[in-house]
Amino acid sequence: MHSFEAGFPKEACAKKVNLADYSELAPVPLNAENVKGHACIFNKTILKNDPESSFMLDELNQEAFYVAKKIREVYYSLSEEERQWRKFAILEKSTTNRNIVLNWLNRFGIPYTLDSQRDVFQEAPVNDIYNFLRLCVFPSDSKAFASVLASPLVNLSSPAVLNILAVSSCDEAEFTAFSSEYEQKVMQVLSEDEGTKYKEAAQFFMQMKPKVLSQSLALTVSELWNETGYRYETLINTKVHLLAEQYDLLFELARQADESGKNCSWFVEQ
Repeated sequence: MHSFEAGFPKEACAKKVNLADYSELAPVPLNAENVKGHACIFNKTILKNDPESSFMLDELNQEAFYVAKKIREVYYSLSEEERQWRKFAILEKSTTNRNIVLNWLNRFGIPYTLDSQRDVFQEAPVNDIYNFLRLCVFPSDSKAFASVLASPLVNLSSPAVLNILAVSSCDEAEFTAFSSEYEQKVMQVLSEDEGTKYKEAAQFFMQMKPKVLSQSLALTVSELWNETGYRYETLINTKVHLLAEQYDLLFELARQADESGKNCSWFVEQ
């Protein structure tokens, strides 16, 4: 990562000149009335020409990484009395890649509030729970099936997921997630470790499916959050603990759906 800082020391935030003869005057000192800006200039050709570019973050992640890292550095360079996260703001041209910025803010342990809430179902790990619920309602949804297999709920590698889909989707009309009809074929294309993960996931799915379709949404969401380990991961891993706020929002949406007499089928279609 190559970064660039404006060439002014901390005690001088701007040059000042005499407009009559354009002679240079003493620079404007940095104080509470002016704000120091930070700029990141990234040479895109580095990613194309550097032999080690395959080990580098892509352009969008480079920028988001720099922003999060710089905010944290500036925050901890201040005295304890001056440290306030609300003094920092990120201006976005669009929200298309906001999830990348949020990912790095989470990794650097930077709390934040959004000017507008994204679709909660696009946020991990809420997205994992959503896909699990959807699979219980629509067992023939191959996209939800693939998402569940690749998520931390099952934690299979991409090649393993592709192999399972290839075996189980030979006849699209008869596809059913975790069907015992093709379990033997699935075991043949997986390693011993991956096969164990798949069997445990299938057992969990079969146990949870009737509960998902019969009990309250709030109870289901709570059980999935706690029993699958997401809650504990957000408690012990500072890089993802802010994602727990997304669970709070999901739980509230589930509670409101229960209050309105809605079922899981309605919930996953929203």
